[in-house]
Amino acid sequence: MNIEHQGTDDLQTSDLIECLDILGEAADALVEHDATTASIFVSRARDVLTDALGMGIN
Repeated sequence: MNIEHQGTDDLQTSDLIECLDILGEAADALVEHDATTASIFVSRARDVLTDALGMGIN
């Protein structure tokens, strides 16, 4: 995984809350033994954080 920093290091509280909410959904999916759905939520959380930081992951 190649990470390129393209923006600011400022994270807004709302970005962190959104990420934690999404990770909570991933945890719920894991409790239900649904790894596929959990993986989707984790990817979505990663996207939220990378967008908030202005970073691109290749």
